[in-house]
Amino acid sequence: MVFQTDLRPAFVDPIPGGRAPIQRMMLATSALIDGVVDKTPERFQAYLANTYLMPDARLLIGGTLCRRPLVLREFAAVCSVPELDGILVRADEDHGSSATFDIKPAHDDRMLCAYRLWMREPSGAAWLIPSAGADLFVRLDPLGLDIADNAPFTCDIDRARGLKHGARFMSVAGQGWF
Repeated sequence: MVFQTDLRPAFVDPIPGGRAPIQRMMLATSALIDGVVDKTPERFQAYLANTYLMPDARLLIGGTLCRRPLVLREFAAVCSVPELDGILVRADEDHGSSATFDIKPAHDDRMLCAYRLWMREPSGAAWLIPSAGADLFVRLDPLGLDIADNAPFTCDIDRARGLKHGARFMSVAGQGWF
């Protein structure tokens, strides 16, 4: 699912803050990327409040308990000002305390929505893949988001297994065991 967003607002408000479970999921997402994380970027710019900044990956990570499409426009605006990629983590209570992800590529008006975490195995490479259909696939890398047309899996069984590993990882993170 792709949403168009209106970018470059004159004034940007920060996104609303999330409770402890979503903050743990944001931290777990940053751990998958494996890089330096600044948990208080609002000391540089007030509109970065309630996000985590990964400067080496040129990435902002935000989180919300709100259902989609809420917070999409606000998060896109926050990411567009410094021209950073963004990942918005959403707690997904419908799927066992897991998470879904909305991705805001830098220099792009689109938001890639309703992605899920896919991992080859519990300690393997992490990807964000569309919940349904064949769209763009996003590899989480210390140097930034790597967007590809090709899936990281070869068959439906491999896809299901990787989604299961990803859901477990985010569920554990959300419960505080991370």
